[in-house]
Amino acid sequence: MKLSEEKIDIIQKVIELENEEKLDRIHELLSEEENLNHLSESERRSIERGLKDLDEGRKISYQEFKQRLQQWITS
Repeated sequence: MKLSEEKIDIIQKVIELENEEKLDRIHELLSEEENLNHLSESERRSIERGLKDLDEGRKISYQEFKQRLQQWITS
């Protein structure tokens, strides 16, 4: 199925939904995605770098973490 067809299918299903709980969950998911899109490029790079470091098993001390956080906040 093409992306455009999938989007139309999803929209139709959402329109037909009567379950308020499911609609709330869909709204939450879309809001979370929207919040992620508001990250600056440097914030995204920092998060991606941190995730990569975790995947590779790298660790830093709490003290170093605090220093990096302070630098990031003030930059």
